[in-house]
Amino acid sequence: MKQNLSGSVFNLKPGSDEICTIKMAETNNNYQKANRRKQLIKIQDTENEINAQIIN
Repeated sequence: MKQNLSGSVFNLKPGSDEICTIKMAETNNNYQKANRRKQLIKIQDTENEINAQIIN
């Protein structure tokens, strides 16, 4: 059985499906956290730009 994750292919051995599923979920969670951090930084940057324009 093969499973794709972010372009990578994992060859699963019998009994390793659960471990692989957990690792895939952790990877997905980390990816989502990183994206949320990037979005927050963009929002903060935009907020700073708006505040700077209001002050000037």
